[in-house]
Amino acid sequence: MLNDIDFDFVDFGIPNLGWAKSKAIPPSKPVRLANKLEPLAYEAAKKFPKWVFRGAPQWGYDDHMEVAKLSVYENREKIGTLSINTTRIGAKYVISSDRITSTRKRGDGAQTGDTNKALALMAKHFGGKTTIEKVEAARSALYRGISGSNMGKHTAYTQAKAVLVKHLDTYIFDNFEAVSAAAIAAGADVSVLGLPKAKEDFDTTNKIDKALVNTGVLVLLNGSDYIIQEQAGDETLVLSSDTLPSALKGKLGMLKLLEDNHFMKDVGYRLNATTFYVLAEPG
Repeated sequence: MLNDIDFDFVDFGIPNLGWAKSKAIPPSKPVRLANKLEPLAYEAAKKFPKWVFRGAPQWGYDDHMEVAKLSVYENREKIGTLSINTTRIGAKYVISSDRITSTRKRGDGAQTGDTNKALALMAKHFGGKTTIEKVEAARSALYRGISGSNMGKHTAYTQAKAVLVKHLDTYIFDNFEAVSAAAIAAGADVSVLGLPKAKEDFDTTNKIDKALVNTGVLVLLNGSDYIIQEQAGDETLVLSSDTLPSALKGKLGMLKLLEDNHFMKDVGYRLNATTFYVLAEPG
């Protein structure tokens, strides 16, 4: 939309072709229209008198500043832009608009060195939005606004809930009968009744998982010997059944009774018949 609050419109000799002069910090040098953009700018302003062609000073020189890009407005609604792309084979006009962008796979503007072709492109692709385009733009804006706000509110909600729930574990399990009854009455699946066992299982695996870093012992059966290592990278020891510490031997005996890939609370984990992880004694 045209901004007439912060800027004045200064024409380039044609009422609908000019530049935006800041009311707060006006430029200290004269402002001109870029020479390479002039032919199209003046022809377009004459051909489409209901449109307003307006740019801002972009390029600075010793004695002046230049406008090298023009925004085009119809009824104060922006309908496209005109600019210049300087290539090795000469300057080309760049004609851009939402309609052009939506039809192109590469880039967001059509380019031509011919003024008449540029005017034809503007006649075809510039202009106020159709009813369908307005509806699509509104729907897109609604989607961005609603989805963006919803994501922000969802994040705030989940963070607040997580802070609350984090500190409810003790209360829930101390009052599990009443809490589970209330949950089921509110529509929760009766599987909630299995929560204490699920928590106990998780506590067991979680404790061993954390111990894996530095508070347990890896044990490998190697024939009749035992290879043990307390931490990754530590020296390994090869012990016989007679030299294996009694506490370690006792826990290992319990783990041998488990099936593969099973845990035992406060004891350890059996991966298979030859590989075990034993929790260290508290100390």
